[in-house]
Amino acid sequence: MRSKRMPILILLSFVLAACQQGAEIRIDQKDGHATFSLSRISSDKPACIRNLEVYEGEPKGGQPLWQIAGGDEGCIASVEFAKVPKGFSQADDTPAGLRLKPGQNYAVQASGTGWLAFGAFTAR
Repeated sequence: MRSKRMPILILLSFVLAACQQGAEIRIDQKDGHATFSLSRISSDKPACIRNLEVYEGEPKGGQPLWQIAGGDEGCIASVEFAKVPKGFSQADDTPAGLRLKPGQNYAVQASGTGWLAFGAFTAR
């Protein structure tokens, strides 16, 4: 006898497979600054950023500390924290002079066409 749950499990498998990460974030820190560089996993296509969010600690459904969106004017695969690249905009409520706090844990989430990436780091 065939289980009634089998079609649901198969559908769930396809949905989860479609949401695979697809890109990875490299986080470089120097002199209190952090740069987020993205590259595609198993693809030669560039990881063109459309959205990037940085959270203090874990996201847990809260508001990002810093968020940018855009990327319609070409491909940008690397962004420095709190510096808005040409063709992007940041959230209106972003405080001026935003800086990372040494010792604080941060989570990074980025997305683009066909990919999603997550990362975490402790500010130095």
